[in-house]
Amino acid sequence: MALSPEDFIKLVKEKVEEEGEDSVKQMYAVNLEYVVKQMGKDWTKVHKKAMFIAETIIKGNIALQDNVMRYSDGLSFVILFGTLPEDQAAAKMELITEQIGKKILGKDYAVNGKSGIQAGAINVEDLVQFEKKPIQKEELAGVPSDARNILLKKLAAAKKPEASEKDKILDSIDIVFFPIWDTKNEMVVGYRVKPKRMYLKNTLWGDRVLMGGSEDPLWSELKPMVIKKTYDNIQENFCPKTAYMVGVNVASFFNKHFVEALVKSVRNSPLTKTTIGFELHGLDQDFSPKMVDYVIEVLTKLGSHVTVIAGPDNDFTNICKRHNVSYNGLHLHRLLDSQLGRKYAYRTCSLFARQCRDANTRSFIWGVDRIDDLNMAIQAGFRYISGRAVKWETEAPVKAYMLTKKEVLMETSF
Repeated sequence: MALSPEDFIKLVKEKVEEEGEDSVKQMYAVNLEYVVKQMGKDWTKVHKKAMFIAETIIKGNIALQDNVMRYSDGLSFVILFGTLPEDQAAAKMELITEQIGKKILGKDYAVNGKSGIQAGAINVEDLVQFEKKPIQKEELAGVPSDARNILLKKLAAAKKPEASEKDKILDSIDIVFFPIWDTKNEMVVGYRVKPKRMYLKNTLWGDRVLMGGSEDPLWSELKPMVIKKTYDNIQENFCPKTAYMVGVNVASFFNKHFVEALVKSVRNSPLTKTTIGFELHGLDQDFSPKMVDYVIEVLTKLGSHVTVIAGPDNDFTNICKRHNVSYNGLHLHRLLDSQLGRKYAYRTCSLFARQCRDANTRSFIWGVDRIDDLNMAIQAGFRYISGRAVKWETEAPVKAYMLTKKEVLMETSF
């Protein structure tokens, strides 16, 4: 589980007090200074992406009993293995550093045949050095002006965002509804529910509404608020006999506050479990099977069903069979982002829809925004289609209604 530096240090201290120092013996720091040296001046351009890649690889290699924190220097992580013995923990760290090096640096990842990514065991004393007492302005009295200005800048950088800043960002997030069209019964049967935020000239969706997902310093605190706002909005705009789909990412479940907020939102909502399902994203990242199983089990208990959103080159047959998942989806935007062209994307979609029919599962496709995309999805035989070629998003959904293929094709002109 990913924790903030404060929560991580608190956890380690509590374990030492209750179980002794041996309980935190398998604690390691991972440092990306070698990457910075290799990248040189280009590091500032790729910093966020490189750190996200490293964080994703780490999370994909740890178990539910393990914990990880990202240090505020923007270069380091600390991992506490909860159950692994010393030799297995060391082997796991070697695997993690090798994967990070290969993924970020490619052929230049090795130094003398080993990964250039630094990693090593640390103790409680080393960890506590991460915890610095904030500088107070009163303590700067009598300090020379040049030094005082430097310290004041550090104080401003270390200052936590105030609640008003979080509220301001939360207020800028809208919850919108994307109609889901059932091609077999020719009717709009429900809505995908997505957070939306306008930032500068960009429109951000889903996990990206907080500017950079897990890269955003406010992500950990705001994500639970966003899921609560999503459920509140569904409740305010609820239409009987209409389905709702809430999109979540596997990575969100490393945030215990998000999980707590999701469970609380479901329990506090008067809406029935059969009303709301989930579309699960992020399965094309390197998450451990245990983590994926945990997420699907949680969502199955909280909603009517789980739709697994696949990547263009991933086969989730085993996951679906293991959890009796009977809804499988693709996001067309993801395929088009692969830069292999629409011909490749359409061929992949058609193959996916056929596989779903053969497996007797229902197929979804999202991001259908153009008339040729719509024609492809219909011809491929997708059961459920969503995108601007069907209907544009709306702030207030209406109850399920008939929508024939003829009507959709006549109204779509772009």
